[in-house]
Amino acid sequence: MAFRVLWVGWMLVMMSGCASTRAVSPREEDAAWTEVRSRHFRVLTNVEAQTATRAALELETLRGAVSRLWGGEEDIPGSMDVVLLRDAAELEALVPGASGGFSAMSAEGALLVIAQEDSEAGARTRARALGYELSRRVLKSRPRWLAEGLARYLETVSVERGTREAVLGREDAPSLALVREKGWLDIDALWEQEHALKPSPEEQQWRDASAWLWVHFLAHEQPARFGKWLTLLAQGEGSRATWDATFGDLDALRKGVRRHASRERHVPRASPLPAVAEEVTVRALGAADGHVLRARVLLHAPGRDAREEALAEVQRALGEAPTHVDAATLASRLSEDTPEHLQRAHTLVRDHPEDARAWMLLAELLDPSLEPGAQADARRRAASLVRDDVSTLVRVADSYNATNHLEEGLPTARRALELDPRSPAALTSLASLSFRFEGCSEAKRLQFQVRDLLDGSTTADFREAMEQRLRTFERKCNAHPPRP
Repeated sequence: MAFRVLWVGWMLVMMSGCASTRAVSPREEDAAWTEVRSRHFRVLTNVEAQTATRAALELETLRGAVSRLWGGEEDIPGSMDVVLLRDAAELEALVPGASGGFSAMSAEGALLVIAQEDSEAGARTRARALGYELSRRVLKSRPRWLAEGLARYLETVSVERGTREAVLGREDAPSLALVREKGWLDIDALWEQEHALKPSPEEQQWRDASAWLWVHFLAHEQPARFGKWLTLLAQGEGSRATWDATFGDLDALRKGVRRHASRERHVPRASPLPAVAEEVTVRALGAADGHVLRARVLLHAPGRDAREEALAEVQRALGEAPTHVDAATLASRLSEDTPEHLQRAHTLVRDHPEDARAWMLLAELLDPSLEPGAQADARRRAASLVRDDVSTLVRVADSYNATNHLEEGLPTARRALELDPRSPAALTSLASLSFRFEGCSEAKRLQFQVRDLLDGSTTADFREAMEQRLRTFERKCNAHPPRP
C-alpha cells in the first residue's frame, strides 16, 4: 500500500513528541457540538451556538485588525478551522500545557485551537496564528525570520471598540526583555540561520525575539523601505536579493536597531478597522463529530505524539456513527491495514455515494496489484465528485502519482493549487509530480515555495522532511542535468 504510507507520512510528520494516554472527561460525553461558518473561519465548538457566533465574528474583527499591517482595502483570501473549547480547563485536560491554545498547519490547512474564556495567553495565540496565516497568504516569498518577527509583532495587536481602530506595534515585553538582557542576533546571523532545522527552545526564543526587534524597528523607523520590501516579497521576488537592494547600508541599520532597543517607549500606531461581514451559517454536529475534532486536536498538539489517544477518540466516533467518513479515514491512517478498514470503506461508498472522501478512502485501501481496475474506478469517482476540497484533491493527485498515472495527477494537483495557492500540501504534491514528469526546474521552484510557507505553526520534523525533499530534488537534478 505505497500510497497509504505516503499519505500517512504527510500527516504524521506534522507531529512530534512522546506517546501518552488520557482519561475521558465526564464533561465530554454530554457536549453538543456546533459548526459556525463566517467569511474566513469555520468554528467547531462545544459552546452554545450564540456564543460560537459571537466568537466567529470576534475572530473576523481580529483578522481585520491584523490585516491592517498590509494596508489596502482588498480582502486577503483564505480560511481557517478553529476548534473552540468551553474553557481553559477542558483544553488543559485534552492537551496538558496548552491552556492558552495553539496553532498548527495540518494537511487540511491552518488550524487554531483555543478556549472560550479570555486570557492574555489566549489572545496572543489568536493574534500569532492570524499573523502566520496572513503573512503566508500575502507574501509569496517569506524568509523564516520575517515570518516569526511578524507573528510576534502582531501578537500585541488590539482592537479599540469605541473608535473602531486596530492598534499595532505595542512592545512585546518578553522579547524586549530578552534582547535587552542577552543582546540580539545581527541581521546577517538571522539570514545565516534561516534554515536551521532543530534549534533548542532557548535558541529559538532568542532568534524569535531578535526577529521581533528587527521587524519592530523596520516597521516603525524604516516604514517606507520596509513597505517596499514587503511589496517585492508579495510579488514573489527573492527575499535576500531584494533585502540587499532595498536596505543597502547595514551599518546604519544596526545603529538604528541599537537605539530602538534602548528606547524607553515605543509608540503604537492606530488604523481604522475594515468592515466585518456578519453573515454566518450555523449547523448542529453529532457526537461523533466531537470525537473526531478531539482527535484532530490531539494529532496536532505541540510537542506530543498522541496517536493512541487520537485513535481512542476515533473509535468512540465510530461507535457513535459506524459510517462517519472522517472517523473512518482517521482510523485507516492511525492503525494497521485490516480487512475491517476495507470493509468499512465499501460500506461508506454505499451509504455516502456522493462523498468524494469516501471514494478516495476506498481507492487508498484497495490493493492496486490485486484490484487495479477497482482502485482506478474508485479514484475516478472521487475525482468526479470533489469540488473545492483541497485536501481530497491532493489525495487524488498523490494516488495518481503513487500508481504512475502522472498525466492524470498533474492537472489534479494544479486544480488543488488554484483553489489554494498557499497550501503546502498542494504545492508539495505538484512539486513531486512535476519532478517526475516535467523535470527539475519547476519541481525545485515549487519546493522552494513550500519552504517559504513553513513557520512556527509547523513542526520541526515536517520542516526537516520538506528540506530533505528539496535536497533530494537538487541532488538528482545535479546528477542528471538537462541536455543543452
